[in-house]
Amino acid sequence: MFDAERFGNTMELARFLGYDSSLTARILRLPRLSPRIIHAALMNELPDNINVEALFRAFPTVWAEQEEILGFSVLSYHTSQHFKHRKVLSF
Repeated sequence: MFDAERFGNTMELARFLGYDSSLTARILRLPRLSPRIIHAALMNELPDNINVEALFRAFPTVWAEQEEILGFSVLSYHTSQHFKHRKVLSF
């Protein structure tokens, strides 16, 4: 995730970048999110009850569990207006 040879931990990385260590740790968790969640965030189509800050929380590593926690339902995902009119990316 980051250059382990150059930085021994997230605190060292944060210090180098000039960021708060807590923020750095949260940012490093983002790539672990489900591709479906990342896609919705990039397209500005997260469910109404979720904002980008909520994505910084710690989540399970299983993508289906993340999606369930955030309220992504299988039915609404496949039948939404977005996916009726746009090409769906395969992950």
